[in-house]
Amino acid sequence: MIAAWLFILGIQSPPDTPRTYPLPTIVFGNGAPVAKIPKNNCDNARLERKLKKVLPLAKRAGMELAELNAQLSTLPQREHKAKVSATEKRLRDEFTGELENMTTSEGILLVRLLDRECGKSGYSIVKELRNSFIAGMFQATARLFGQNLKEEWDPEKMICEEYLIQKIEREGEKK
Repeated sequence: MIAAWLFILGIQSPPDTPRTYPLPTIVFGNGAPVAKIPKNNCDNARLERKLKKVLPLAKRAGMELAELNAQLSTLPQREHKAKVSATEKRLRDEFTGELENMTTSEGILLVRLLDRECGKSGYSIVKELRNSFIAGMFQATARLFGQNLKEEWDPEKMICEEYLIQKIEREGEKK
């Protein structure tokens, strides 16, 4: 049902290209559309700083996950667990320092951005790569701390984040 609405709204993109979301607009008296950003609801400087720290990690994780899924599709079923374990160990060795130095809010933002990059919630990624019991345990732990791994990226709801991500990506393209 959600996929149908995303397709109708023009948000859905092919799986090999990153998704972009159009920002909702408000039209004022002169007819020029202006991006609707609730200035009083988000601290743009702090959020932008966190996004600049976390966005490269989310993009890298999205690429690694896409690469892993491509490799798993060619491997026999019995070799999946070994490949997932080897990839997890390699990534853990590479990113342990960066992930340990993250704040809680940056970790939450990382999970949301991973959903944005992959098109899957954190819960569904863990369920695919590990199993449903482990995914349930992660979800229970997240719920204890007021978070939800099943929550999906919604650009209408997370308008500040989406606007700043697109701004950061435009700045990165200019450099």
